[in-house]
This record gives sequence, structure tokens and C-alpha cells, in this order.
Amino acid sequence: FVFDNLISYIVFFSLLGFIHSINVSRMDETESSGFYTKTFSQDAVNYIVAPVVLIATIFTVYYVNIPALFANQTLIQAMSPQENNGGIEKNLALFKQVYSYKSFGDSEATEQLVQIAIQINSSDKLPANIKQQFVDLAKEKVTEKLKQTPNDARYLVFAGSFYNRINQYDEAIKYLDRAMIASPRKQSIYSELASSYLGKQNYQKMFDLLKQSYELAPEYKEAQILYALSALYVKNKPLAVELLNKVGQDVIISDNRFLQTYAAIGDYDSAVTILKVRLQKDPKNAQYKLSLASLYMTMGQKQMAIDLISQIIKDDPTFKDQGESYIKQIQNS
Repeated sequence: FVFDNLISYIVFFSLLGFIHSINVSRMDETESSGFYTKTFSQDAVNYIVAPVVLIATIFTVYYVNIPALFANQTLIQAMSPQENNGGIEKNLALFKQVYSYKSFGDSEATEQLVQIAIQINSSDKLPANIKQQFVDLAKEKVTEKLKQTPNDARYLVFAGSFYNRINQYDEAIKYLDRAMIASPRKQSIYSELASSYLGKQNYQKMFDLLKQSYELAPEYKEAQILYALSALYVKNKPLAVELLNKVGQDVIISDNRFLQTYAAIGDYDSAVTILKVRLQKDPKNAQYKLSLASLYMTMGQKQMAIDLISQIIKDDPTFKDQGESYIKQIQNS
């Protein structure tokens, strides 16, 4: 059972209430056993139980619910664009304000902060100091969360994924190794840790991890795909062929990870084949043509790259200025 929203609580407590009502309706006044049989005199209810319940309710609402409500409202603002209200610096200030309430919403705030910090860190349009401030705040809050729950595999993976996305692979490995100890049969941990070693260009270690992941559940399609990709990286051709047959041609054509892997290992012919098959299905797709033109450039086939870009300009006149700029870059390279 996961009670992470109001509807879950309503259903759960309605069920408890229903069970209790059935139990009470079947009891007579002489019975002394049941789901709940404790009773109080009217005076006790009026002068003890009711005041205690009232005080406890007010205390709980004031110290638990109200801070969480304010934190939630502020978090929504922090996640929303603030172009006319201070810009990205305002977003950063709002995230810091969320934590000032010290509510049970801090975990959710940290998850949202990390996602936004990753997006901001990858942006080319923001100043380096702003990017660093978001990353530093995210690091601080992730560290605090893991101090509270040091053996929680979910947050260890969350931390590892965050460091992978900001290209700090050694730091990611520290957390993911701990996650592996906490949950040694969870395949997603193996794949995230393999991403760290891919980033470090340690392809053999990546392969070993994805082999272990695959062997935990060979029928799992994602494990087949990742194992096949790792086999391509380590140039284990017989295994790659075997796994690619399992994965299927449709997945190889549609999944960008195969295109990226073939380009990364220098198998440009396979990458070109994938893009040509895609263009057969969608002949006017400009992004496919640009990707193919980029591959042709890498292969030294400048004229073929220029021809493709000229096609895009012909199909979409609004692309003319950008396309002609690309053509000049190709001619001058």
C-alpha cells in the first residue's frame, strides 16, 4: 500500500470505518469483544476526551499540516516560470523558502529540485553561476536526505542518477554501489551504475554490470536492450548478434540508443541504415535528415550532407537561413 495522495487515504479509512460499522452492528449490549469496544461516560467525553482531541487536532494542524501547506504552495511557485517576478533567481529563492518551513514535504521538494537542477545545468542560455547555485543546493538537500535514510535504496539511486546527469560519475558510483548492497536484485540499479561507467568510458565494467542485470531476468526487454548495447561497445560481435535478434529489428530502428551507440563506436554504416529506414517511413522528417547529414559529415561525405540540407530547405522554406548557414559551415570545414 502506498498512501501518497488524499484519495488513497479516503479509501483506506472508509474501509476501516465500514469494517467497524459492521462489527458494531452485530454486537449486543452484553458482548465484551469486538473490533473496538472501549466506551466513555458522557462527562468523560465532555470534559476530558473532547478537549484532548480538540487540542491535539489544533496542535497537529498548526505544526504539521500548515507548514506542509505553505511548503506545497511555495514549491508550486518554485517550479513555475518567474519571468516577470525576478526570473530564475526567484525560482532559486523560492526553493530555499520551501525548506524553511521544515515540513514533511521536504522529500518531494528535493525530488523536484533535483529534476530542475539537471535541466538548468544542461541549459546553454543561463549563466554559469546560476547553474552552480542550483546544483549546489540540490547536492546539499540530497546529502541531507541520505543522512536521514542512509540505507534507502530508492534515494541512493536517486542521488546516483542526479550525479550521473551532471557528469560527476565517481560521485554517482559511490551512491549506486551502496544502493546495490541495499537492493542487490534490482535491475534498474545495475543499469544506472552501468551509465556511470559508460560516462567514464569503462566499457568492460559497464558490460559486466549489464550482463549481471540480464541474467537476473533474461526475459525483461529493457535488460535485453541494454545488454545488447553493451555487447556492441565491447565489440563482442557473436553475443551482439544473438541479442539483437532477441530485441528485434523494429526496436533497433526506433530506439535512439542504438543509433547513438553505432555512432559512438564508429559503426557509421549501421547508423546510416537506421536513419535511412526511418526516412523511408517518414520522408519529410527534417530531424532525421539533419542527423543523417551530420553522419555524412563525420564520414567525410560533404556533398551528400549538403544535398540533404538542401532538401530540407526545399521542403521547408522557413529553414532557409539556418540551412544555408549549415551548408557554409560544411563547405568551410
